[in-house]
Amino acid sequence: MSEGSGQTIVVAPPPKNRVFSSWETLEVNACVKVVDSASNTFAVKMTKWNLQPNHSLTEYGFRQHPSNRMEIDERTMQTGDQLRQAGTKKFSILKFITDNSDSNPTLQDVHNLVHRLKLRDARHGPSNSGKRFKRWMMEFVEQPRNMGRIFIDEVNDKV
Repeated sequence: MSEGSGQTIVVAPPPKNRVFSSWETLEVNACVKVVDSASNTFAVKMTKWNLQPNHSLTEYGFRQHPSNRMEIDERTMQTGDQLRQAGTKKFSILKFITDNSDSNPTLQDVHNLVHRLKLRDARHGPSNSGKRFKRWMMEFVEQPRNMGRIFIDEVNDKV
């Protein structure tokens, strides 16, 4: 498009969405294609971009992020959950995870993991013995030829 031949509209993200510190650290290769010459509509395709990091990252800094320390597979996670449910101390769970995975978690990572597992159980599982028993009964009667009954006495308006 030559200068003065029409109105130019530039659409850009709002300034708060920019994640780079200055235009000097940004390198972008783009292709521009005319979509509709009558309305001066163009399409811009980014073909290559290079953002230079504005800080150095050491191994120590990398290891400070919990997701980099705690990479465990589902099987190890389930075994850790079973250990937690059996009442195992967090230090023993930490030793189990360290011995059975490539992770290098801290005791605080295990504390956070146990907390997340407890919250998951609270959302999806029963929270007291009556609810656990009812859930077990529901699973029991789902099996063919199993039948169960629950008898409840009312005492002082409590069931």
